[in-house]
Amino acid sequence: MVGEALYWCMKCNVPLLSKRCDLCEDGVAIKEVKITPPGNVKPMFAEERRRLWETISDQYGRDVAPLIAPEDGVSLLNKVPHVDLAYEVIVDGQVLGLWEYDVRRGAFRFVPYMEGARRMAKQRARKWILVDRGAERAIAMQGRNLLAPGVKDYDRDVREEDFVYVVNEEWRAIGVGKVVQGFGQRLSERKGMVVKIRHHGEPKEAEILTKKATWSDVVEANRSFIEIKEREAIKFIQRACAEREGPVLVSFSGGKDSLATLLLVKKALGEDFYVLFTDTGIEYPETISYVERVLARLGLKDKTIRASSFTSFFDAIDIFGPPARDFRWCCKTCKLAPIAYAVKGLGGRCLTFIGLRGIESAKRRKQGAVWEGIWVKGQVGVSPIHDWGTLNVWLYLFKEGVELNPLYYKGLERIGCWVCPSMDLAEMRIIEEVMGPSWQGYLRKVTDALSLDEEGVKLGLWRWRFKFPRWLNVERRRARRDPLQCLWEKKEVPIKREDDFERVLGVLKTMYEVLEEDKRMATLISRGRKIASLVKRDTKIVVEAEDMDWVKILRGIARALLCVKCMLCLATCPNEAIKMGLSGVEILTEKCMACGECNYTCPIWAYSLKSPHIAKRLLD
Repeated sequence: MVGEALYWCMKCNVPLLSKRCDLCEDGVAIKEVKITPPGNVKPMFAEERRRLWETISDQYGRDVAPLIAPEDGVSLLNKVPHVDLAYEVIVDGQVLGLWEYDVRRGAFRFVPYMEGARRMAKQRARKWILVDRGAERAIAMQGRNLLAPGVKDYDRDVREEDFVYVVNEEWRAIGVGKVVQGFGQRLSERKGMVVKIRHHGEPKEAEILTKKATWSDVVEANRSFIEIKEREAIKFIQRACAEREGPVLVSFSGGKDSLATLLLVKKALGEDFYVLFTDTGIEYPETISYVERVLARLGLKDKTIRASSFTSFFDAIDIFGPPARDFRWCCKTCKLAPIAYAVKGLGGRCLTFIGLRGIESAKRRKQGAVWEGIWVKGQVGVSPIHDWGTLNVWLYLFKEGVELNPLYYKGLERIGCWVCPSMDLAEMRIIEEVMGPSWQGYLRKVTDALSLDEEGVKLGLWRWRFKFPRWLNVERRRARRDPLQCLWEKKEVPIKREDDFERVLGVLKTMYEVLEEDKRMATLISRGRKIASLVKRDTKIVVEAEDMDWVKILRGIARALLCVKCMLCLATCPNEAIKMGLSGVEILTEKCMACGECNYTCPIWAYSLKSPHIAKRLLD
């Protein structure tokens, strides 16, 4: 994935988005910082620095932490691909090391790169190993692993699996590596490898810049680049509006990307648009109050449409089961459904500006800056910051001087629903601090629903439902008697209410011709061919159908009996042939055109063949 490049003015000690520094205009002083792609760079805030200091202090001693993450000056974090959460730490135009979350230990650790090791050697930090001349050449020049005979001395605090820095006899860092198992015994026997070298380099002094810059300096150094990107975005917004008719919305979630988009649209269009804030019912309380403050200060409170979820996320869990990265019913039920309903209230078509960026995922990059909504019919999505890097967004917000969501200062990088399965294990620690008892209660709920053991809770296995990532080294095991298997074998579903059979037939009429022989029997016809019969026997519906047809029929039955009243089908129906009754969805057959759109957008329909929880509810 192509990301943003990062440059640094070594004269002004500021990061740059291009090879130009507006502060000194000295092109010779500019260097490119070699960061790990895709280049997802953000400022290091005070709370993140505090947590990083704790990590460094625990491993290497407190005295070295200020050299790795200084309190003054400008420090950056570059989010890198990792099994959980990991950042490269960037100071003085140098990548000092990797701050990563160790999922097995349940804690952060800092792995120095060569420049970080040089600063640690300067401070005589803990976890060092001193080598002789022969080992020095092999490590510094060739990156060879350290063998026991080459060790002259070492910090007695070194333990197996530790990350250590290797120094020569002049106490200059020449390598960084991980201590192998059997370290002590191999040293005593003077044979075998003792450190697996990860990074190596020539012995030299740490490059610590004396110039200390502020974030205001960073903004001024990048002003021309930021203003060019701003002008391009404003022209893009105006052109998009000129090419399409209908109301204009800006989706504002309270996060940095949507805030940047809101400011750009306001500059481009004045106040000729609406702001859409979707309250899913699982937003952070801080986000709710923050959104209200920002919209009031921008004079947009009266232009705001607040779309609230029609169904409770916590009630819906009892039907769907806990959401997961590969089972994201929550977005459709609690977020897209109220958005779709709001769009329908505006006439069924709109242009919505959304703060999505290509760097965030391959899917978003491929989607482009303009796209048609799939779940939200009639919505054309437009992202004026699609090609912006993360640091570009932050510097633009700093330039504008707007209030930022206070959750960023608490260490959260992603602002959204606090129950989102996309969270990392490292984020869970912060969420627990922010949400307190609410988080503990939710964790107990999902743990009980999935019958997770202590190790499963520790690894956050609730975040996947069907296929775990390889690094977890665990397999998904279904219960011996899967509810879905029972439905496939019996082709019968219990019912509880007197009108359940009638409601089921109503939903099936959106797909088939239904011949009702009496109030207890019906035949389904598709293209002039009988494909199934349904019989109501006491408290159950018995279906006679081939497996291929049973798939679609089962989905329709699930939709009828387990409706969570999210209202997505009402927003989708082009003929107003649906109403929401006390027991759930009801089809007005005299208006229905049997287009089937309401089925394809229904979350129950979409996930009924995947979720054992839905199957279990059908069988209960």
